[in-house]
Amino acid sequence: MKEFLDIIRAAREARRLGKRAALATVVDVRGSTYRRPGARMLITDDGNTTGLISGGCFEQDLYEKAKNVILSAMPQMVTYDTTSSDDIIWGLGLGCTGMVHLLLEPLTEKSASQYFDRIAERLEQQQPVVLSTVFRIDGAGVAGIGSHMLLSGDGTTRHDLCESDLVAPMLKDCGNALESRRSSVVSYHLPNGSADVFIEFIAQPVSMLVFGAGPDAVPLVRYVKDLGWRVTLVDNRAAYLTEERFPDADARILSHPDAVSQHITFRSSDVAVVMTHNYERDLQFLKELLSSPVQYIGLLGPKSKSQRLLVSLNEQGITFTAEQRARLFSPAGIDIGAETPEEIAMSIIAEIQAVLAHRGGGFLRERAGPIHEPHG
Repeated sequence: MKEFLDIIRAAREARRLGKRAALATVVDVRGSTYRRPGARMLITDDGNTTGLISGGCFEQDLYEKAKNVILSAMPQMVTYDTTSSDDIIWGLGLGCTGMVHLLLEPLTEKSASQYFDRIAERLEQQQPVVLSTVFRIDGAGVAGIGSHMLLSGDGTTRHDLCESDLVAPMLKDCGNALESRRSSVVSYHLPNGSADVFIEFIAQPVSMLVFGAGPDAVPLVRYVKDLGWRVTLVDNRAAYLTEERFPDADARILSHPDAVSQHITFRSSDVAVVMTHNYERDLQFLKELLSSPVQYIGLLGPKSKSQRLLVSLNEQGITFTAEQRARLFSPAGIDIGAETPEEIAMSIIAEIQAVLAHRGGGFLRERAGPIHEPHG
C-alpha cells in the first residue's frame, strides 16, 4: 500500500512540475515472479522512478520503453519471459522461472485526474476500490488498451469504456472483487471480439489503533507508518501523548478507557494493540474491543494476564463468544525471541500481517507449495 501511495504522490508532483510520465503495471504473471499483479512503477521523462517491478532486472529496459510510450502517448504491452533456461536473454541470472506481462501507459492529465486522484481520495476516506484495466484486445471497437473502470466502496463508478457490451459484465466482476477482496484476470468474449482485463482490488490502508503511549509504542508506531498504515494512538496521559514522541501518528486521542467509544468508531478493517501495562486500563480496553468488530486484538503481557482479564469480565457478567475471543492474540506477536521494544514491535507487526493475509506465520522453507497463491 505504501508503494501505491508513494506512486500517487510522485505522479502529483510530476504533474506539478510539468513532467511527463508513464506508469508500468504488472497485469498478469505465470510461474515464479518477483512481483505480483498490481505492482507498479512510475517513470518520468527525466528518468526518475518510483516503485519496483522486479528486483532491478527489468527497470532499465522499462525506462527505454517508457520513453517511447511518453512520446507517442500510446499504451504498450510488455512481456518478460524468464522461463527459458538460456539466461543469455537477460544475462542477469534471475533465478525466477516465470512470465511477467506489464502494461505501460502514458500518465496524461486526463488519466491522472480521473483515476489516481479518485483512488487517493477514496483511500483517504478509508474506502476500498476496484480498478479494472483492459490490457489485451482482439477485435475492432471492443475497447482500447489502457481503458479503465473504477468502482468505489460507496458504489460510485467511473469508466472510459466505449464498448457497451463490456461495461455490464465488467461492472459485475468489479462488484464481486469488492466483495471478495480479491484481484483476478478475466477474459471477456463479446459479439465483436474479446478483451483481457486485470480486475484489481485495492484495499484501504490498514488502520491500527494503539492503546497506550509508553516507550514500547514508539517503535511500533514508527514501523507501521513505514508500511503506509494509519495509526491512531490513545492514552489518558497527556505527557506521553505528544507530537514530539509520536510525530508519525495520524491521530493522538487523549481519553480515559471508559470514554474511548466516544472518540473512536471501531470498524471490521481495524487492528488494535493494547499496551498500557496497567491491568484496569487493559480490562476496559479489552471489554470495548472484544465487543467491537475489530479484526485483530493484540494484548501485551503473559497469557495468564489475558486469562485473568477474561475471568474479571466474566465476573462482571460480560461474556464473549468463541469467535470474538479468537480475535484476541495474547501474548501479542509471533515467536521470534523478541525482547527489546523494537523486536517486540517487529514481532507484533509480523503477526498482524499474517492475520491479514490469512497465513500461519511460519518459516517459508516449510511451506508446501508456492509462496504466493496462484493468480487467475
